[in-house]
Amino acid sequence: MSVEENKALFRRTYEELLNRGDLDVAEDLVSPEFINHEAPPGRDRGPESMRGLATMLRTAFPATCTSRSRSWSLKEMSSWAV
Repeated sequence: MSVEENKALFRRTYEELLNRGDLDVAEDLVSPEFINHEAPPGRDRGPESMRGLATMLRTAFPATCTSRSRSWSLKEMSSWAV
């Protein structure tokens, strides 16, 4: 995967899955082999894990997910994962 393809997937994950709450898109964006090390055991694998994360974040921080008042750069967002 090229750097540009990776950036496009990253943007799509934040915009569609996290901001809009389109949980179905997780099937397209997240590999079945994905392991979410922050999730509880049994809910830490594949697209279902990302759907759970998106639901949790959107429930806990609804204003953050829908606000357009702050635009994060890819560099800022990717640094959070470190």
